[in-house]
Amino acid sequence: MKRIVAHLFAILTVFSVTAQDTSVSKEIMLSADFGFQGITPVERFSPMRVWVQTADEPVSGTLVVQYDGMGGRSVRLTAPCAAAAGVMVPVPFVVKFPELINELSVTLYEEDGGRLASIEYASFPSLTQIQLPPMLSSGDELVVSLTPRAVLKGISTRWRQSGMGIIENKEVYWRTRAEKQAAPKEIRFSQRIDKAMELLGRARSATLPASDLPLSRMTYDGALVVIADGTTAQLADPRSIAALQRWVIGGGRLLILADSHSTLWRRLLPDASPVDALHLGPVQQVPIPEDLANVPIHDVRGTVQARPISMDLRAMDLGWSLRWGDDGSAMLAEGPVGFGWVTILSVHPDTISSGGAGANWTTWADALSGCVASASSGSSRVRNFGSPQSEPWSSRQSIQLVASNILDTISLVPPIGSSAFIIVGGVMVFLTLTLGPLDYFILRIFNLRHLSWLSAIVWIASASVVAYVLPERVRGLPSAVGRFTIVDQLAPNAALPGLERHPANRTIAAIPDGLRSWRTGLTTIFAGSSEPFRIEPDGSGAYWSRFRLTEGSRILRPLLLKERPNSGGLEAVHTAWPGPIQPGIWAVDTLVDRGSVRSGLDVSLKRIPGGRWEATLSGLPDSSRLIAAELQHQQTHIPLSNARLGTNRAVDGSGWRLVFDEDYAQAEPSPPWNPGSLNIRQMGRYYPRAVVDDESVSPALGVHLIGPIERTAAINALVSTGQYALLYLEYTDMPLDLTIPINDLVTKQTTVYRIVVPIVSQAVEASDD
Repeated sequence: MKRIVAHLFAILTVFSVTAQDTSVSKEIMLSADFGFQGITPVERFSPMRVWVQTADEPVSGTLVVQYDGMGGRSVRLTAPCAAAAGVMVPVPFVVKFPELINELSVTLYEEDGGRLASIEYASFPSLTQIQLPPMLSSGDELVVSLTPRAVLKGISTRWRQSGMGIIENKEVYWRTRAEKQAAPKEIRFSQRIDKAMELLGRARSATLPASDLPLSRMTYDGALVVIADGTTAQLADPRSIAALQRWVIGGGRLLILADSHSTLWRRLLPDASPVDALHLGPVQQVPIPEDLANVPIHDVRGTVQARPISMDLRAMDLGWSLRWGDDGSAMLAEGPVGFGWVTILSVHPDTISSGGAGANWTTWADALSGCVASASSGSSRVRNFGSPQSEPWSSRQSIQLVASNILDTISLVPPIGSSAFIIVGGVMVFLTLTLGPLDYFILRIFNLRHLSWLSAIVWIASASVVAYVLPERVRGLPSAVGRFTIVDQLAPNAALPGLERHPANRTIAAIPDGLRSWRTGLTTIFAGSSEPFRIEPDGSGAYWSRFRLTEGSRILRPLLLKERPNSGGLEAVHTAWPGPIQPGIWAVDTLVDRGSVRSGLDVSLKRIPGGRWEATLSGLPDSSRLIAAELQHQQTHIPLSNARLGTNRAVDGSGWRLVFDEDYAQAEPSPPWNPGSLNIRQMGRYYPRAVVDDESVSPALGVHLIGPIERTAAINALVSTGQYALLYLEYTDMPLDLTIPINDLVTKQTTVYRIVVPIVSQAVEASDD
């Protein structure tokens, strides 16, 4: 007995030495900050920084951030880390916190896997944990200012008071809707402000120093609008400015204060913006414009210091317009840049009135109204897949129901079949017999009844192995991946005269090829075996996350995301790509990815005799099957004839040739493309599965996903000029656009394209004739 105790003591001593935390020999300090100056959005991406400092020697390894939310929603992020001795190094992460988060841990591992240091945060911390900072609700919005000249804390408080129905009129009190409508002019809003207040009424504000701007465009995903000025461009890291520009091109919203003599604000605009077509005069005293009279302002001044803005036809052809002025001169210009929206303000809103925040909150709301309107489709006041309990059911559920309908349609979950149940039932019968009479007679024959306890363990273990292994071999179908993507693309028109020299094509060519197409994807993964799914990186700028189908769904394994930091200069692409995905055998996982992508699609669009349009597309797989198509030119929609749909063969081997006949033109989109035909708010009751046919998703659903919603306003502004046309296309039977090395994988891919193409306007054609 003493010898056994001695051996056990020796074994425990060895294990205690090998498992000792190596952080004892290295003094390493970890800390983290969250969001924008401590204000953290949820259910959308936001920044997080981990600070690493070592006292006496350098350290390198891998940082792992893991957070656990309600319902088993667990995510694990990894990023490389290296710190010199005595230097505090920030390691950036892009996180998407659920609305209810339990715990968050940060751990630094050596390259060989040894743990160096760790720190834990929690919503309800123990004695060894740190309190997580409070986070916004998923129904809240955030306005981020990157300049100290726009501190909106008091302004955002007034926005929220307005959103709650608290209005100031000599005193603060509650008003009913009828009382609000009958209130004096000082507390009534114009229609434009009313629209903006649907989101601004739930907005907080944060001011971020220019030196602390994040390096990834997706960190701005949690921001409703970003405000910047020339000092931002002067003080910020050029990589941060490039990240901000990418976010704008992909559908972001930026307001620029250009009220000083400096021209540094121009550095904030991407190359595709019409900055050379906007002309700002010198700073001067300008009378308050007449259209500002519609905005309720207390103590308004008669004149204000501003820079009059004018613009030429190039800016108008790109969908830009002027506000806050008249006679071709204004103090506000706005319009699309890429798929985003930019507002340039040549007057500071705080100078229009001497009444402080109590007077200027409506001025700021009107200045931001263009950006805010481009952020929402109007079918939902919530811009994420979460379900904030503070929102009405119809509002908070609509976007989630859109995604759920799509996932239900593309899902490839095979039936279990009767074989698995027969096997499990047979195993139970076998176990009953072996533990009962069979076990009794066998042990009696060999006179081993005293070992019945051991035989029971053997029979139970054998039955368990059979029940675990055999059902996996008799499942009806192998592993399967169903995927739906919607791609918004700015495409040069190969049919324009001069091709690359044409001004419209040059504007699109100014955008890097990798930023001309933006994709939102929904993916369902069914695991027919225990083999993990490995999605190989494709070089796109996608960020992945998990979609929660129901409030009560539980996911046992964390989603592993590998942060890929910026490297290679300003054009480097930052992504968060999933590691091996293990849903568990016979389980389903659902994922969302959003980001830039190289579509590889080339487009030619031109008028042909007979009142028709001819579109030629190359770069699509030959196996693709076209199931819906439409052309929009200004307010005219031309659906493709049904006779031309359904073919899965490319024309002449050189691409798809689609002819749209203006005889079929109509004022409204056809049903597959008309969001109004879906009744999004009641979809869960009346549209359990909204599809074009029995196999494919209605493309109007895809337009309501996060990402396409934010790009719709820019698309509409470009098409309304008459200088651009919009091609709607939906293809199915496409090869999977993800590389997943699994044998016998069943896949289903449907892709919706919204392609913005420059055209020769009718006015130009008439002048040429």
